[in-house]
Amino acid sequence: MLKSQLITTVLAVVFCILLAFAPKYVVDNDKSEESISSTVDTHELEEAVTHAEIPGNLQDEILVLKEKLDAATTLQESDDILIAIIDKYNSVDIYDSAAYFANVVAEKFPSSASFNRAGDLYYEAYTYAVSNERVKLLSSKVRGAYEKAEEYAPLSLDARVKIGMTYISGENPMQGITMIREVLNEDPDNKLAIFNLGVLSMQSGQYEKAVDRFKKLTELDTENIQARFYLGVCYMETGDKPKAKEQFLLVKEQETNPDILKTVDSYLAQLN
Repeated sequence: MLKSQLITTVLAVVFCILLAFAPKYVVDNDKSEESISSTVDTHELEEAVTHAEIPGNLQDEILVLKEKLDAATTLQESDDILIAIIDKYNSVDIYDSAAYFANVVAEKFPSSASFNRAGDLYYEAYTYAVSNERVKLLSSKVRGAYEKAEEYAPLSLDARVKIGMTYISGENPMQGITMIREVLNEDPDNKLAIFNLGVLSMQSGQYEKAVDRFKKLTELDTENIQARFYLGVCYMETGDKPKAKEQFLLVKEQETNPDILKTVDSYLAQLN
């Protein structure tokens, strides 16, 4: 089952502009940022955005883990504590703080793996950002972490796709699209590149192109419910109701989340 609930909202990040599989819980970034510093590269900013939203008992548990992380002297010890911290923050969908502490460990024990982990977590936080300020901040964090990872080893194709997506939501979207297309030239079956180009095609109203992307993705990954849902939406937009219905019924077979199922049922009702 998908970890995220399906909600209808327009996100600032361009590839989440349609119906998105969004987190269970969204931080009110605009409200939180009214009282924080304009200096973006600080621990205080990372914490100010989310700290007040954490349930009290969880705050206490995280505080203990932070103290242990500060005192840790080995990579293994730090990693064990970091995993626990990440789990705590992810349990309430606070991805930016999870990424922050991954970056702390990476700076303390630098390596390709540690900075790639920080980049991956910052990218996850970035995909859920709502305000333009958070999108800009987290885009920078994603690229910064991956740039440091690349100092130790070549980046993976997925990391390059993620960097490309951060450019698409910024001032140079064509740079991002070019990067993602270059990944597909190297690996025509790269799932992350196919998915993101499919969503970008939807965003620009190119539903026939999006059908091709999502159809291929569901062939490569039959368990990708999100891609199958988008494929159904694209078939609807191109007027192919039988194929749209087929995809939505397949989603219903695979998914158990009641919110997603409710949305799928609403689409099926339009197809009858």
